Amino acid sequence: MNPAASKDAHRTALAKLLRTARAELQLKQYEVAQATGISQTRLSRFESAKDEPRVSEFLSLVETLNISEKQILDLWSTSLKI
Repeated sequence: MNPAASKDAHRTALAKLLRTARAELQLKQYEVAQATGISQTRLSRFESAKDEPRVSEFLSLVETLNISEKQILDLWSTSLKI
């Protein structure tokens, strides 16, 4: 897989994980934005695979959305084809 395709696959997998985790908690984007300090616009870009969070943003999202270590490892292994 070429690097651009790999990055797109990772963004798409991350977007799906964030949307799914938020939906499972029945939270609106603005609620996650308030809880994490990330703007709703930026969060929307993450969930639509248009951008990736910085490490600090990702960690805040993981905590707020109760994303497990297994989900993170699955994300990495799926999107990177490990």
